[in-house]
Amino acid sequence: MWKFFKKHSELALTGLTVLFLAIIVAYFVWGITVLVIDLNRALGRGTVPPPPVSFDLKGAAALDLKGLVK
Repeated sequence: MWKFFKKHSELALTGLTVLFLAIIVAYFVWGITVLVIDLNRALGRGTVPPPPVSFDLKGAAALDLKGLVK
């Protein structure tokens, strides 16, 4: 094995370089994908419909806020 590395050291180093660069690119793409998906999930609109707006005039009149409600 050592004879192979001594004879073909440039080939072995080039192969290892390509392998490590492929791993780094794969992790980079995976990380960006995860960040974009999580950001989209955090900023996306929820599926919960907004509550209907209603005014309880009888309940407000019952509060009698020091003469503010007639």
